[in-house]
Amino acid sequence: MILKNYTPTDANYWTGRVDDLHDVDSFRMHQIIKLLDLEDIETLQVDPAKLDICLIGYCCDEGIERNSGRTGAKHGPEDIRSKFASLPIPFCDKIQIYDAGNLSCTDGNMEGIQKQLAIGIEQMLDNHLFPIVLGGSHDLSYGHFKGIFNHLRKQN
Repeated sequence: MILKNYTPTDANYWTGRVDDLHDVDSFRMHQIIKLLDLEDIETLQVDPAKLDICLIGYCCDEGIERNSGRTGAKHGPEDIRSKFASLPIPFCDKIQIYDAGNLSCTDGNMEGIQKQLAIGIEQMLDNHLFPIVLGGSHDLSYGHFKGIFNHLRKQN
């Protein structure tokens, strides 16, 4: 799968305070996050005993600009990651969190990036990952929905 305007996550976003290196009840999100390149998602082996969550960023201001709103939502995914990094995760033995990077609308083609998001969401679901989209503006909802729809349509 080749996604246009896709960038895997930079590991430098996931840093922070470490309370303990061995006690999993003291871990913070940056200690458990696994980076995932969507181009390699087919090789991912998930643990069926855990809830496997996958984050993906939607960096797009185009919908806001078209509605004459205040831009800046395209920075949302990176800002959210920086805040998530130091959150305590006392239940990390029950979940695995992946970060699949960002899709960015760099050419004003919001509809194109929504299609790319749909492909990414569908691939996550096909590989037993629960997708969470970090954004962004409201227009991320369409791509998120379309990816879920496409995945479920294959089930029938």
